[in-house]
Amino acid sequence: MEEEEKLLIPYQEKDEGNRLYKLGEIENASKSYSKALLAVNYLFKDAKIVEEDAMKYVKEIKIPCLLNLSACYLKLKSSYENVIIHCSDVLSIEPENSKALYRRGVANMELANYDEARKDLKEARNLEPNDNNIYEAQVELKKKISAYKEKTKKIAQKTFESKKEPIKESSQEATKEQEATIEQSLQDPQPIPDLQPATQPYFYFLFKCCRRRANIQH
Repeated sequence: MEEEEKLLIPYQEKDEGNRLYKLGEIENASKSYSKALLAVNYLFKDAKIVEEDAMKYVKEIKIPCLLNLSACYLKLKSSYENVIIHCSDVLSIEPENSKALYRRGVANMELANYDEARKDLKEARNLEPNDNNIYEAQVELKKKISAYKEKTKKIAQKTFESKKEPIKESSQEATKEQEATIEQSLQDPQPIPDLQPATQPYFYFLFKCCRRRANIQH
């Protein structure tokens, strides 16, 4: 393959990705964008791109394909981690790229990274205040945060009650056992134990003395 043909591959794959995306073939489109990025990385690695054309490939291939690939992943509801990586790569080159901020914000929201999502979407909204997609993402984020807080509250309350309830039950059971013991002792009084053999002669002697004194008085 001629050198000039190699230089055209990234553009060809990018155009194919755009065509497939418009047709709704999102997964195939993502493959074409990935091929475009691989091709341009190969050209940079092998120094096939002259220095004055380097920024041109970054602007025309790398940034658009990273953003479009992120859009594909969001459509497919998958690879949210890769969306964050690709958008962060774009933002390292263009810190105020609203599409990168928006798509990274959505990916963070789907991964429940709510603080990061709030920050990204806020910055994107500041750059594009009339963008409905950003506004809708912020509304969705608020709902998710509210639902998360409510769920966390219920879990905490349930955990607290589960720890408190056994103490209450064990206290009630102990009280019931004490009441049952008292009631049983009242119904079945304990018999007086028999005198031990060693003490019986002494009481017998007292009994005889008392009886003799009674006979004398009569």
